[in-house]
Amino acid sequence: MTATELEEPSEAAAPDPFAAYTDEAELYELPDGDLEQFLPPFAAGLLMAAGRMLAAVAYRDAAHYGDRPFDRTAKDADASVLAQLPAACDEYGQVLRLQVARALGDLADDLAAGRAPLARCQAETWALSAVDRRGRSRAPGTARRPRRR
Repeated sequence: MTATELEEPSEAAAPDPFAAYTDEAELYELPDGDLEQFLPPFAAGLLMAAGRMLAAVAYRDAAHYGDRPFDRTAKDADASVLAQLPAACDEYGQVLRLQVARALGDLADDLAAGRAPLARCQAETWALSAVDRRGRSRAPGTARRPRRR
């Protein structure tokens, strides 16, 4: 391989946005085409920004609450990513909270790298829906809902 080939990758070497995340990927039917055909760049950017913002808040929540149960009645509970999780998760500790934060960050990183944001675990399945809700609420032409107090 020449130095020019290293500097200028060919189109054949371009990463597939739906590339395999596991060894079993060939068992699944994945759509063909570029990510842009399924998710326009602006929408991908909104979702990436939402994922990064939610990940930062989730890491903050994990540090703040540690292993203590989450109290939904607390004054600032609505400003927490933990409030978006099912109530059954309130008793879980810092490990789960860090996994949720990581899942949010991983999905944002996938989008930043031009990969499809495919959920690879239960936390990422939840995170993908949370990022989608947050991204849609910030999209142009959507009204902001008033905060609950």
